[in-house]
Parts: sequence; structure tokens; C-alpha cells
Amino acid sequence: VFDELDEIAKLEDPRSRGKALTGNLAGVWRYRVGDYRILCDINDGRLVILVVDVAHRREVYKRR
Repeated sequence: VFDELDEIAKLEDPRSRGKALTGNLAGVWRYRVGDYRILCDINDGRLVILVVDVAHRREVYKRR
């Protein structure tokens, strides 16, 4: 998971590897790492990727 976060942080456009979520998670981007999901809020104005949650795919969306 940490290696994937490092790779995402190096990308010119971090959205190119993620998927935009909808519904109550609108504005959050999802990255798949095996059976785990990284949920991020990307702020272009400040070059910030805020990790919202990291959990098994079975659990990560239930918390929202």
C-alpha cells in the first residue's frame, strides 16, 4: 500500500490511475491495491493527496 502511495504521489496527474467515486463518496478517488482500496481526496491547488481511508475492499465502503 505504501509503495502504491509513493507511485501515486509521483504522477503528474494522480487521477490517471484512480477511479472517481459517486454518491456519498463523490469527490473521492479510489485506488486498487490487490484486495485493498486507498480512498483519496485530491487537492490540485496545493498538490495534496489526502488519504481518507485504507482498508480491505469488503470493509472500506461500509465506513462511509
